[in-house]
This record gives sequence, structure tokens and C-alpha cells, in this order.
Amino acid sequence: MYELGQAVTASPREAVRWYLKAANQGYARAQFNLGSKYELGIGVVKDEREAVRWYREAANQGLAAAQCGLGIMFEQGRGVTKSDREAVRWYRKAAVQGDAAAQTNLGTMYNDGRGVAPSDDEAVRWYRMAAEQGYARAQCNLGFKFDQGEGVMQSDAEAVAWYRRAAIQGNPSAQCNLAVMFEHGRGVAHSFVEAREWYEKAVAQRHVDSIVNLAVMFEMGKGVDKDVDKALELLARATELGDAAAQGEIDRILASPRLRGRTAVVPIGDGGASEARGGSGGGAAAESSPGRLDDSALASASEEVEVDVELGDDDTEGDDDDDDDGNDDDDDEEDEDEGFGDGTSPDRSTAAAEEGAEEGSVVAGMRTISAAVGRAGAVVSSSPRGRRAKQRRSGGSCYLS
Repeated sequence: MYELGQAVTASPREAVRWYLKAANQGYARAQFNLGSKYELGIGVVKDEREAVRWYREAANQGLAAAQCGLGIMFEQGRGVTKSDREAVRWYRKAAVQGDAAAQTNLGTMYNDGRGVAPSDDEAVRWYRMAAEQGYARAQCNLGFKFDQGEGVMQSDAEAVAWYRRAAIQGNPSAQCNLAVMFEHGRGVAHSFVEAREWYEKAVAQRHVDSIVNLAVMFEMGKGVDKDVDKALELLARATELGDAAAQGEIDRILASPRLRGRTAVVPIGDGGASEARGGSGGGAAAESSPGRLDDSALASASEEVEVDVELGDDDTEGDDDDDDDGNDDDDDEEDEDEGFGDGTSPDRSTAAAEEGAEEGSVVAGMRTISAAVGRAGAVVSSSPRGRRAKQRRSGGSCYLS
């Protein structure tokens, strides 16, 4: 009640006080909720050791959410000595109980060969279990396995089907990957219009790979009127979000002969990354609500500097063959999922451990929705002009998308 402010004034401190009373009596869900508060520093001073202590108390009673949460702490080495083996052990305990986040994380450990021998077959098996429960990150990761033909027969159609399921739920990495499939006509009819629409959905969530890919569409005039200034603005936004490669794209565009005599907006300074939870991987940004990336927002993300480029007369168009198929492998991106104190585990990731990640946990009835920290997935560079988000494989803390 104090957590949600139902019938009483919301008070994290009061919520913690009552959780502690129940936790000391051995109530597993209260122990998990209390651990979550210590992990995030809500209502109490942040203390990851205390978080681990309470997660362990609940985990030892068989609460899947706590087992997954404890696995995340071991994977990330927060409040406890880092141990992939211990992470796998706790993920497995929660996964066999049907916890989708733990299944996804366990699949990622098999995918990466951390704490267990690498196995695409096992990764696919666990991803599928979670995906069939409707868990978006697992759906995105399973789509990626079909996309790449890892642990399953390669199938663009299956990849698209799983990407679409996750994308419809709002998973930004899946939206980016689905856009890539439309852009290149893989598993679906080729459509720049559909590609742009899906990129824009992910861009609204500050998904860096999507921002870069959309910039490429504007640069090349793929499904949109060619607009190099718009491309540069998008790339400037990507650098502000911490994507170092985006600055290289800006330099490449400005060095092009076809920009002779043009002025453009380019970022100056170090382009400090405004931390979006999950970095380029694709999780929701931990800062102010990520709204549509409109021109004013883009302009504010960089300083405007007029650059006159006069490098020749050749107005040749750049290749339109960026057909790289590397999709965003949800391995890192920082997407966020909700973990519930009733057995559904929280989806946290390395990125989430940073201050600024969506820190908040809400209790719905007896369920605690802990801010999940997703980790950004590794990025695969497609042709010189754009990349496809590699679907992150939800791992440690459900990272996948």
C-alpha cells in the first residue's frame, strides 16, 4: 500500500519498514522486495550486499524471482564475488520453475559459453521456452538464432515471425531487427516504408543502432526524401548517446564530394554519452521519458556549427548496397523488463547496475515490479553506411533485446 500510495500517502521508507517486518518473519516475497529496495536504493541507502542477503533468503525458500535476481548479482559481481557458475546455478533453479527471465538469462549463458560449455542448441531451447510464454527479449533472441542459423535451421521467415512478436510488445532491438528485414527484403516483401516505421519506433526509445540506420536511410534517400542534414542530426544524437562509431559516419559524410558548399549540423566537444539504459543495445532510456525524436530534440543534442565542405565536383551518390545482415544481438542492450515478486524474475543487466538506470520498483498487489536492467547487445556494423541492431541475447539479467 505504501509502495503504491493506495489509501495512504506513498512512502518508500514506510514500505521498506513493513517489508522488513514481514521479511524477518521469513516471508519470501517480502524478502525479495526488500532486497530489491536495497539493490536500487529506494527507501533505504543503496547496499548491494544487503540486497544479496535478502535475495538469498528468499531464493533459498524457492522463490524464482529471487533466484533469478541472485543469479544476476553473481553474474555482475554486485554485492558478491562475480561468478558465472553461481549465476548459472541460480538461473537454472528459477528457469526450471518456468521463470521466463531466468530462462532467457540461462539461454544467454549457454549462448556465450559463460559458466557452462557454449551450446547453441541449449541456448535455443531456453530461449524458446521463454519466447513461448510471450517474453519479448527471448522472442527477439530466438528470432536472432533463426536469422543466423545458430542452433536451428536458418529461416528468415521464422526470424521475422519472432522479431515481429517482440517488436509489437515494444522491444526496441526487435523493432530494429524487423526494420532491417524489411529494408533488405529478407523473410518479408522489401519495403523501405515499413523499415522506416519500425526504425522510428525504436528511435523513439533512443535505440542507438536504429538512430544510425535511420540516418543512413535519410543520407541515401531510401524510402524518404534524401536529407543529409537530417542524417547528420540523427548521427549527432547517436554520438550524444555514446556511440563512438557515429562520429566516424559524420566525418565520412562531411568528406563526401557531394556535400560541396553545404552546411551541416555536427557535434563538437566530446559528445558525452547521455546514458540510456542499455546503451546502444536497446533498452528504454533511463533518463527523461524518451519521446519522439523530433527536430528540436535533435538540435539540442548537439551544438550547431556551420561547416563548408568544398572537396571536388563529383556529385556521385554513395552506394546503396548496404546489405549487411548483422542484426542486433540482444546481448547487451539495455532493455528493461519487469520482474515480479511472485516468481517472475527481474530482468536486470550490467548496464542497469549503473546509477541512472530506471530505478523504481512498483508493487502491484503482491507483485513487485523491479526496475529491470537490460544489457546492451553487441553491435554489428553493416556496410560502411549503417548497421543492423544485433538482437541482444538476454543473458545475465535478461539482456536479450
